[in-house]
Amino acid sequence: MAKFRRTPEGLTTLTPEQDIYINENYLIVPIKTIARNIGKTSDLAVRTRMTQLGLIVPPELSAARKKEGMFRKGSVPVNKGKKQFEYMSPEQIERTKATRFKKGSSPHNTCEKDGVIRIRTDHKDRNGRQYKWIRISLGKWKQLHVYNWELKNGNVPEGSLVTFKDGDSLNTEIENLELITMEQNMLRNSIQNYPEDMKEIMLLKGQIKRQINKHKKDSK
Repeated sequence: MAKFRRTPEGLTTLTPEQDIYINENYLIVPIKTIARNIGKTSDLAVRTRMTQLGLIVPPELSAARKKEGMFRKGSVPVNKGKKQFEYMSPEQIERTKATRFKKGSSPHNTCEKDGVIRIRTDHKDRNGRQYKWIRISLGKWKQLHVYNWELKNGNVPEGSLVTFKDGDSLNTEIENLELITMEQNMLRNSIQNYPEDMKEIMLLKGQIKRQINKHKKDSK
């Protein structure tokens, strides 16, 4: 295959030699491949020149090329099991070096140390509540209210969750935290549908039940 000198960046005009190559190959070689073969980093110059020359790829040929280019289920990538120099030219390899993620490097937004606290919005919450998160190790974060509760009480039991007594999700002081079951949490979320007097009774019942459970736990 003929080799062509790469033209300076930004120029859209092609040499007579490149025009001849396009004329002879546009019906048998994909346009992107033609662009690479004549030293262009983009196929835009080739497409523009083809329009100027009145060269048109038939729709059925264009559709066939697209179909051939699709990666089908079960297909094996051409570079599978190969070393980079086996499927890339030295020039292509050199260009990839500038964007490689170097071993030992961290993303630009990585926190500098453990214990850093950030506030994040829970987009799954219909009210868009905000919570504090603490970095406990590189790449590992935990909600601060859960972290604080577990420091004193151990892991949160399955089927339970840590919530806020005053309803403020940013008040993560241990005195403001309490452990409730999923059932209790569901009741709290639906209690707003009841009259005020019923709300008070239901809340009082929950408080009494928690005190009884606490007493049982302390007496063991």
